[in-house]
Amino acid sequence: MAIPSRQEMRLPLLQHFADGEEHRWETVKASLANHFALTAADRQLLNRLGSNLFNSKLYTVLNHLGSEGMVELAREEYYKITDRGLYVLRQPLETINSAFWKQFKLPSVDTIIPIILECLGDRETRYYPLIRSFLTDHFSITRAQQKAISSSWGLKWNRRCWDACRALLHVDFVESDRGYYRITDLGFEVLQDPPEVIDSAFLKTFRFPDDEIDRLFLQYIADKGPQSRECLIENLVNHVRTDTYPSGENLWIRNCNRTMSRLERGGLITSTGEGSDFKITAVGRAALVLEPEKFPIDFISRLQKAAALIQS
Repeated sequence: MAIPSRQEMRLPLLQHFADGEEHRWETVKASLANHFALTAADRQLLNRLGSNLFNSKLYTVLNHLGSEGMVELAREEYYKITDRGLYVLRQPLETINSAFWKQFKLPSVDTIIPIILECLGDRETRYYPLIRSFLTDHFSITRAQQKAISSSWGLKWNRRCWDACRALLHVDFVESDRGYYRITDLGFEVLQDPPEVIDSAFLKTFRFPDDEIDRLFLQYIADKGPQSRECLIENLVNHVRTDTYPSGENLWIRNCNRTMSRLERGGLITSTGEGSDFKITAVGRAALVLEPEKFPIDFISRLQKAAALIQS
C-alpha cells in the first residue's frame, strides 16, 4: 500500500504502546511498517528533502503525541504511553483527527492573561511557580498536560504560562524581580475597570512597536539636530504617548532608552562629545532613505554590517 497519512498513523502508533512498556524507536518503526504492510520499496521512499518518507512522517506523529501528553520519552530512544494516552485508547475511536484533539487543547495565551491579572489583583508579590500553580488549578490542567513536551521549548504548559506573563511584563501591567511578580499601578487600574476582553490585541494598544520607535527617534534627531539623551527621550516620549493609557505615568521611558541604545550600537546615531549631545550619522540618514515607514527587526544589524564593509 502507499505510505499512510499522518492522521492514519496516529491511532495505530498509540495502540503500539498500549502494553505500557518502553519501546525502542527502531522497534516502533518496524512494527508500524508491518502494520501498514509496507513493501521494501515503500520503506525506501524519500521525501523532497531526501529523508526517508515513512520514518519522517512517523517521527512527526510521535512528536505530536508527545506534545499532547499521550506518549513520553522514558529514556534515550525509548518511548512509553502516559496515563492520558491510555485514557484515549479507552475511548471508542476509529481515528484520532483534529476534532478529537480539541478536547485536549491547552488554554491559549489570550485566555491565560486575564487570569494572571486576577491572581495578582490582591497586590501581593508571588513567585512564578505559585502563579503557574494557580493557573494549573484554575484551568484544571492534568498531569499529562503538564508533562507534555513542546518540540521547540521544553514543557508546553510552562511555556504557555511564561508567554502570558511576558506579555504582561512588556506593557508594564506586572513587574518582576528575580522570579517574583506583582501587579503595577497601571495593571491594577485596568483590573478595576476592565474592558470586555483583556487579550493580546488589547495589550498591543499599550505598546508601540520597536521598529516604529526606531524610525520616529531617528527622524526626530534628523529634524531637530543634536540634543542630549534626556531631552531626546523626553521629546520622543511625549510624541508617541497615546490616549489608550488609563494612567498618567510615563510608561515609554524604558522603551525609548532601549531604542536609543539600539540606534547607538548600530551606528545610526553618535555622541558629539559636546555636553553628551547625540546626532544622526550618515548611516542613520541612509536608513531613513531606505526604510521611510519602519525598520524591520534585522534592519539595523544589516546596516551595521554594510557600514563595516564600506569602512574596510
